[in-house]
Amino acid sequence: MLAVVLSALAVVALAYGLVAWVGAERLTRRRPPDPAATPADFGLAFEDVHFVARDGVALGGVWIPPPGGAVGEVAVVICPGYNGSLDADIAYAAPLHAAGYGARTVRLPRPRAQ
Repeated sequence: MLAVVLSALAVVALAYGLVAWVGAERLTRRRPPDPAATPADFGLAFEDVHFVARDGVALGGVWIPPPGGAVGEVAVVICPGYNGSLDADIAYAAPLHAAGYGARTVRLPRPRAQ
């Protein structure tokens, strides 16, 4: 009886370990790069912008003005997504623009090896 219980526990432990390993592998696998995209691909006017964060890090991005070029209106900041690239996320700017919002994207600097 003890041998049956231990065998069953071993099978459960192996199954749990396999599920954890497969899940971790899928979550940490490097994705292929997103296809290159700019706001122009979605029919949006834009300009490149550069600014310095409070900690002195130089950042870049794109400013997509709201429809009609209204100044002082609401804008939405779009940051890089899962793959660390704005190429796939720039598509979110088109519906925001159609809804009357401006958008600013932020390109985050790549970490440097120390």
